[in-house]
Amino acid sequence: MPLRALTVILLTLVLVISGQCPSGWSFYNGTNKCFYVSNTVNTYAAQSQNCQSLGGILAVIKSAEENKFVSDYAASVLGASTTVTKYAFIGLSNSNGAWQWVDSTAPTYTNWQPNQPDGTGASAASITPVVKQTALDSWGWKVGGWDDNSQTSNQNAVCQRDAAQLQNCQSLGGTLAVIKSAEENKFVSDYAASVLGASTTVTKYAFIGLSNSNGAWQWVDSTAPTYTNWQPNQPDGTGASAASITPVVKQTALDSWGWKVGGWDDNSQTSNQNAVCQRHANGDGDTGTCSTFYTHINMSLAGSNFWDETQLTYVTKTPGVDGNFVYYVDKAEGESLGLISVVNGQARMAAESKTVLSAESTGRKSIRVNTKYLYNGGLLVLDFEHMPVGKGTWPAFWTSGWVGSQPVNGEIDILEEGAGQTKNRVSLHTTPECTLPKEDQGTMYTGALYGGYATNCSSPGGCSIQEPNGSFGPQVNTDKGGIMATEWIKDKYIAVWHFKRSEIPADIAAGKPCPSSWGKPVAYFRLGANCPPEHFNSMRITINTSFCGPMARVYFEGATAAEKQSNCEEYVRNNPNAFVDAYWLINSIKVYTN
Repeated sequence: MPLRALTVILLTLVLVISGQCPSGWSFYNGTNKCFYVSNTVNTYAAQSQNCQSLGGILAVIKSAEENKFVSDYAASVLGASTTVTKYAFIGLSNSNGAWQWVDSTAPTYTNWQPNQPDGTGASAASITPVVKQTALDSWGWKVGGWDDNSQTSNQNAVCQRDAAQLQNCQSLGGTLAVIKSAEENKFVSDYAASVLGASTTVTKYAFIGLSNSNGAWQWVDSTAPTYTNWQPNQPDGTGASAASITPVVKQTALDSWGWKVGGWDDNSQTSNQNAVCQRHANGDGDTGTCSTFYTHINMSLAGSNFWDETQLTYVTKTPGVDGNFVYYVDKAEGESLGLISVVNGQARMAAESKTVLSAESTGRKSIRVNTKYLYNGGLLVLDFEHMPVGKGTWPAFWTSGWVGSQPVNGEIDILEEGAGQTKNRVSLHTTPECTLPKEDQGTMYTGALYGGYATNCSSPGGCSIQEPNGSFGPQVNTDKGGIMATEWIKDKYIAVWHFKRSEIPADIAAGKPCPSSWGKPVAYFRLGANCPPEHFNSMRITINTSFCGPMARVYFEGATAAEKQSNCEEYVRNNPNAFVDAYWLINSIKVYTN
């Protein structure tokens, strides 16, 4: 075996993506920006100052694609409504008769509502991510359109900031990639393309470890290049002193310039790009089985700050929705009732278990929280030690991007079933035209298709895969819980692994999870022609404990769903002691990117 081929085997390649966002912000890849929606209303000046205090500015929107992202994200934060239009300031204002962005540029893209702007003295633009039905029907308004308003009105706002560069290669224990053969170049190019995604209209660049100093190209390991793969007529740039690989090349460059996939171009060292890093797989040269470690934590809920309202939204609503017999309470009432707490560093989330409810009661008190952080790909890891049990309970850990009554941005049910069931069910819920290929069963995942409509993700039950016996309920608590890990690779797949406490991989325990070394997941949902990736976008992460409803009432006697529901509600109302063990005990919830 050639020496360099051996070296390639001993190296782990890591693609460093150019953007990351603080917790509570959402990343938009199209312009490498982070967006934040202020859920507090205030004046234009106050909102602008708030954005600056967060290290950003009011949002500058330069395309229809970016506007849709901002509108969808704002709607997910502000909540749906058919009776109220919700406004959020953006960074466009009118001074001396001319509209201008806060970055001092003139607007090249606008999305005004019909007959807008129309206001005398209304000198600030607002996006409308939620539009009341009468405005849609009578005025011809559109979701995400803009309206002009007074700068002294009190509204929500959308902030933006540039995405920060991820940890550099050295902080990851390596260097920018050194490529010394055509075979190695193809490997690097194929790997980078698999992460960055295909495109026929955009060429994608990633720095490698070759740069020009004093007129001579040199690798970061101080060696001169013995192999190069420059694109035609490259390098050509004055002052362009860093080499980039092009794992994705737009069609016009292929046709008109004679460019090739995996070729190199020279660019400025100050340009913002992705990068390919390399490092030895570990200190002793053991290759292991990991192709990519997850190294960056985008969101973390753990310890004394787990219940912080800066990271969580407490859902409070009148019970009865979807047949649920539950009354969700806010943080203050949850603390006063002892439903939420932190015990020995673990977050405890319980249902009320002391009170016999009156006949007029419409639900037992419980907790439901959503993250303000929006999950938009990467690795979501739930580390828990106890899950709620008790006849009539319906616990769930899931992600959702519902808009109104439809899962427009998808839903992933990761850990969910009704009490009485011993097999966890992993499900997707989408709008139409998303299916689960039957042929993946047994080859791509270890679970089993569940139900007659298991492959139709827009059916009431979604497309569902069931885990083996012991993956839900009391046995899970006997096993001291474990890990539910969900990997969502955009344009490719959503996969879920379930590990008992005694079987948690060492890389998770070390804080550097590596799904490629874990074997088959319990559930795998292919994204592509069968289920276009556009079905899934920014989703809240939710954990809750409900009662009765479709998934819990089925274990009660009754000839009809209504009879089962009635019997379930009667039991939950009159047996508080049955819910002493209806609690979550959580070590952490984390989202990783790599």
